[in-house]
Amino acid sequence: MKYSVYVRTPKETTAVIDTDSLYKAARAYYPIVMSCGGPRLSVDGRELRIPEADAMAVKALRKGDKKKTGAMIRHDIDRGAI
Repeated sequence: MKYSVYVRTPKETTAVIDTDSLYKAARAYYPIVMSCGGPRLSVDGRELRIPEADAMAVKALRKGDKKKTGAMIRHDIDRGAI
């Protein structure tokens, strides 16, 4: 599968990353969410709705640890663990 993270503004669409790894896409997507950048995530050319993209990114960043919450993931990103 091909994952694309991009930011869309009224004037342009800026690609952040195109990758085959969901984990790499989530690592690019989630920090932009935290900074209120309004990123978009597409899978094989299909743009996901915001709740779908958020759920997919959080699931990928949990890496099997089902007890991690969004706040824990944000903390991990802030301290550079992810």
